[in-house]
Amino acid sequence: MKSFLHRHTGQGPVWMEVREDPKSRGDHVHLALYVPAWLEPAFRKALKGWVSMDAQGMEGRAIKTKPIYDWVGLQRYFLKGATREVRQLFSVPPRHSPFQGVIHGPRVRVSHSIGPTARKAAGFATAANRGLAAIA
Repeated sequence: MKSFLHRHTGQGPVWMEVREDPKSRGDHVHLALYVPAWLEPAFRKALKGWVSMDAQGMEGRAIKTKPIYDWVGLQRYFLKGATREVRQLFSVPPRHSPFQGVIHGPRVRVSHSIGPTARKAAGFATAANRGLAAIA
């Protein structure tokens, strides 16, 4: 994916993901990834191939892709498994179950391009600097 995007756009990927393992749906990942609109058809085709080749028996048809129009809603959806304090801070609706299963390893990950080092280099204030407890 990284080389595909770099080859077509000259840029590295910008993404964030959250892993869940609720009893009702099993282990799965939600991934938000920036893909320019003009590259979307080729990316979708390549993605299905990558998943079929690399995802331990998962078929390419298991992938669902759609444009994101509501970034605030997506943020809240991604934070549904967070602590009560974080859910309140970001106004996560109570309809989203707070228990999203036990995850071994990181539950939330972001690309280096929007990670802590990049945010610090860009001058963004940390949660602690804003008077908030660490949320990740």
